[in-house]
Amino acid sequence: MRVESMLSKPLSDLSGCLEQLKSLASHGCELVRVAFPNRQSLPLLEQLNQLSPLPLMADIHFAPVLAESAVQAGL
Repeated sequence: MRVESMLSKPLSDLSGCLEQLKSLASHGCELVRVAFPNRQSLPLLEQLNQLSPLPLMADIHFAPVLAESAVQAGL
Protein backbone atom coordinates (compact mmCIF):
# COMPACT_ATOMS: atom_id res chain seq x y z
CA MET A 1 0.00 0.00 0.00
CA ARG A 2 1.22 3.52 -0.83
CA VAL A 3 0.40 6.80 0.86
CA GLU A 4 -0.61 9.25 -1.87
CA SER A 5 -1.86 12.83 -1.87
CA MET A 6 -2.46 15.75 -4.23
CA LEU A 7 -1.20 19.30 -4.04
CA SER A 8 -3.85 21.93 -3.42
CA LYS A 9 -1.61 24.74 -4.71
CA PRO A 10 -1.43 25.54 -8.45
CA LEU A 11 1.85 25.12 -10.31
CA SER A 12 2.04 28.91 -10.58
CA ASP A 13 2.69 28.93 -6.80
CA LEU A 14 5.95 27.01 -6.95
CA SER A 15 7.05 27.93 -3.41
CA GLY A 16 3.64 26.90 -2.03
CA CYS A 17 3.88 23.59 -3.90
CA LEU A 18 7.34 22.94 -2.44
CA GLU A 19 6.12 23.73 1.09
CA GLN A 20 3.28 21.25 0.67
CA LEU A 21 5.65 18.62 -0.72
CA LYS A 22 8.02 18.97 2.23
CA SER A 23 5.12 18.71 4.67
CA LEU A 24 3.70 15.65 2.91
CA ALA A 25 7.14 13.99 2.90
CA SER A 26 7.52 14.61 6.64
CA HIS A 27 4.19 12.87 7.23
CA GLY A 28 5.08 9.73 5.28
CA CYS A 29 3.54 10.49 1.91
CA GLU A 30 5.19 8.53 -0.91
CA LEU A 31 3.59 9.86 -4.11
CA VAL A 32 2.01 13.23 -4.93
CA ARG A 33 -0.33 14.22 -7.75
CA VAL A 34 -0.04 17.69 -9.20
CA ALA A 35 -2.58 19.36 -11.49
CA PHE A 36 -1.13 19.91 -14.96
CA PRO A 37 -3.91 21.80 -16.75
CA ASN A 38 -2.09 23.10 -19.84
CA ARG A 39 1.17 23.02 -21.81
CA GLN A 40 2.03 26.55 -20.70
CA SER A 41 2.62 25.07 -17.24
CA LEU A 42 5.26 22.64 -18.51
CA PRO A 43 8.32 24.70 -17.42
CA LEU A 44 6.85 24.95 -13.91
CA LEU A 45 6.11 21.23 -13.85
CA GLU A 46 9.68 20.44 -14.90
CA GLN A 47 11.10 22.76 -12.24
CA LEU A 48 8.85 21.34 -9.52
CA ASN A 49 9.83 17.80 -10.49
CA GLN A 50 13.53 18.67 -10.19
CA LEU A 51 13.07 20.23 -6.74
CA SER A 52 10.53 17.79 -5.32
CA PRO A 53 11.54 15.53 -2.42
CA LEU A 54 8.84 13.07 -3.55
CA PRO A 55 7.88 11.38 -6.82
CA LEU A 56 5.23 13.35 -8.69
CA MET A 57 2.36 12.15 -10.83
CA ALA A 58 0.67 14.56 -13.26
CA ASP A 59 -3.08 14.95 -13.07
CA ILE A 60 -3.62 15.65 -16.77
CA HIS A 61 -7.33 16.41 -17.05
CA PHE A 62 -7.98 13.86 -19.82
CA ALA A 63 -5.59 15.42 -22.36
CA PRO A 64 -3.21 12.93 -24.04
CA VAL A 65 -0.83 15.69 -25.15
CA LEU A 66 -0.40 16.70 -21.50
CA ALA A 67 0.33 13.08 -20.57
CA GLU A 68 3.10 12.96 -23.17
CA SER A 69 4.51 16.28 -21.94
CA ALA A 70 4.49 15.07 -18.32
CA VAL A 71 6.42 11.94 -19.28
CA GLN A 72 8.97 14.08 -21.14
CA ALA A 73 9.28 16.22 -17.98
CA GLY A 74 10.27 13.11 -16.02
CA LEU A 75 7.01 12.29 -14.24
